[in-house]
Amino acid sequence: MIEALHASGYLAGLKRMLQSKWSKLPAADVDDSVAEAVEGAYSAVSTGRRVGSIGA
Repeated sequence: MIEALHASGYLAGLKRMLQSKWSKLPAADVDDSVAEAVEGAYSAVSTGRRVGSIGA
């Protein structure tokens, strides 16, 4: 799942969107936010729950 998200370019797009929306937020905080979203999505999927949108 994580490899597919990376290959699709979704995570890079999510990062760009967050950086443009909150331009004063340090890049490390944006990276951490994306990582936490992916971790949460992975946890949900691994326990059988559906994930509608990581970026919501």
